[in-house]
Amino acid sequence: MRGYMVDMLVMLIVPSILAFYYYGLRAVMLEFFSVATAVVCEFVACKIMGRKSTVGNLSAIFTGAVIALLLPASAPFWLPMVGSAFAIIVAKVPFGTAEKAPFVPAAAGIAFLTICWPDIIFTYPQYLTKAVVWDSPDFIMGESLTSMLSLGKSITPNWFTIIDVIVGKISGPMGATCMIVTFFMAIYLLIRRPKSFVISLSFMFAVAIIAILFPRVHTGRKISLLMEISSGMTVFAALLFMTDPATAPKRLLSRIFYGFVGGVITMLLRYFGPYQEGVCFAVMLVNSFWLLVDGYINSLGDLISEKIKSRKGGKVSER
Repeated sequence: MRGYMVDMLVMLIVPSILAFYYYGLRAVMLEFFSVATAVVCEFVACKIMGRKSTVGNLSAIFTGAVIALLLPASAPFWLPMVGSAFAIIVAKVPFGTAEKAPFVPAAAGIAFLTICWPDIIFTYPQYLTKAVVWDSPDFIMGESLTSMLSLGKSITPNWFTIIDVIVGKISGPMGATCMIVTFFMAIYLLIRRPKSFVISLSFMFAVAIIAILFPRVHTGRKISLLMEISSGMTVFAALLFMTDPATAPKRLLSRIFYGFVGGVITMLLRYFGPYQEGVCFAVMLVNSFWLLVDGYINSLGDLISEKIKSRKGGKVSER
């Protein structure tokens, strides 16, 4: 688990730097309070329950960091602290360790904040403006891609706007708007953990297929694809949540289906759910029922393998 968390934290370095570049010291403080809360909660909870401290596996640091990066830079400082506390105390510690948690703790933390304070979660500051708390008189609100998609609005289909979206010159979660950065995060995951990358790839494939077949904008399927993939927490969830070894299946066929189903549920919640972004709920849903179907998928994989072997054996005997 520690090795996996090291890789995840390495992937968060550049998004953290960009969040500081976009929004200044406030972004750093949000991440600091979030990480500190997660670490303290895990340490204290382990002490109270008489367990050996699990802070050393770095999962609490990852949980706090990723929760902060998926929030707007205008969030009050208590918001990531509440999200991290919920993730550790409710979604992780009661089930033992990070290796046994039935849900991805960070996804649970973001889902909890979304239910309780959706107005704060989806109110993003304008790109490259002074980051102040969302209800401050100096706050300048920006329009995120998730908000535009929920209203059926499209970006202007020209190269200047498309490039702005790709490089992250848009409002959104403070660490998740730059597609160039998430592309290199994906390359890093592919190199370091190719088995996990299969899950992310099938997840994004499902998102892409639905975005193309059922666009929510009227400026073309390509724009729909770009907006759906670039908006909100989609790629972050694909790379950092769906690949969690505590919840992800072990065998290849099951990994492919797991990622694909997660992507489909994400898009269904986007299209029909009550919130602009439903990816964290999708992650938790697929976490909750996958153990029930994993055995059937593994049996299917075994059956396919046996048929392939029998066919190969038949060809050899004929020769």
